[in-house]
Amino acid sequence: MKAYISRILLILAIFTFFSLNSAHAANCSAQKSQDAAGNTITDYVDAANPADRSVLVMPPTGGANILDRFLAWDICVRGLNSVILDYRQDKVTLEDISS
Repeated sequence: MKAYISRILLILAIFTFFSLNSAHAANCSAQKSQDAAGNTITDYVDAANPADRSVLVMPPTGGANILDRFLAWDICVRGLNSVILDYRQDKVTLEDISS
């Protein structure tokens, strides 16, 4: 069990090193806006080198947390635009889900 945990920690350390090491290649910034329904949309775009494709990040809990923001920022650093759709759960009803 200890060997399994140490392997997982090693993989996480290597992933973190490469993620943080590639951060100097792009200047990604977050730009927030709202749509007509009141949902918050956060765009991560490299202003100096915008991409022609985007990745949509939809947080499963409805609200963006630090993991969602880090994922969107990391996608931007790697050369794609990313968009977080922070939808409002108070407007989602059972009728919306069933239709």
